[in-house]
Parts: sequence; structure tokens; C-alpha cells
Amino acid sequence: VRIDVPQRYVRTQPTTKAAIVAQPTPTGLLGFGDTFEAVEEVVGEYVNGSNKWWKSKKGNFVHKNGTTRIN
Repeated sequence: VRIDVPQRYVRTQPTTKAAIVAQPTPTGLLGFGDTFEAVEEVVGEYVNGSNKWWKSKKGNFVHKNGTTRIN
């Protein structure tokens, strides 16, 4: 999955209330053009009209808005 917006937080659960994961960066932020390996799409908290989140290979979560699945 590629990030297509300025930033997306990596979280421990699919909600904005969950802790931010200090990986792959110390701030827990992925920026424009960064990529990660997603294993599935999950349902979580609604953010800007969408409740779709990516679950990463490492078991963390990134909100789906502003991302593109790449192969």
C-alpha cells in the first residue's frame, strides 16, 4: 500500500484513539510516497466518512483514505 497524502499515522488498533506505533518511523507517521505491506482491509472507526483501515503485515493499522493498493 502506498501513502498518497502528506501523512498517515500507524496505530495499534483501527481507531484514532489507539496508540501510535513508533514504527516504521519514530513518530509513527508514514508520509507521501511511503509504502507498507497490507494483509487485509478491516472495519474500524469512521474517519472522514470511511470506516476502512488497512491491517499491516506487522499487525498495525493505517486508515485507508489517501492510500492506494499497489502490487
